[in-house]
Amino acid sequence: MARMRFQDIDPVMQEDIEFAVRYGYPIEIEMLIRRECNSRSHAIRKQQGDDSEIKALRSRLLAYSQYVGRKYPRYANDRCPECGVKLVVRRCLACDLRKRK
Repeated sequence: MARMRFQDIDPVMQEDIEFAVRYGYPIEIEMLIRRECNSRSHAIRKQQGDDSEIKALRSRLLAYSQYVGRKYPRYANDRCPECGVKLVVRRCLACDLRKRK
């Protein structure tokens, strides 16, 4: 699978993340990522989408948090408590979605 680049991400989401990072709001970054994840996965399920769409969403949203972690290392100290992946968010999005199923 090709590595996600920040440029591949929704431009509105890019602006939101850049703003939150610039002004030092790690909680807002986490909330933005989770909100995006929840709304899109809900929409996919509502349309009877398959699991491959949700997997693609997970990897895309994981790219948000990994991008922020690479660019702003002070936010990259948290690890997912379940799989140990180093992320900006407190829990890896993939594990979070897996738990909700």
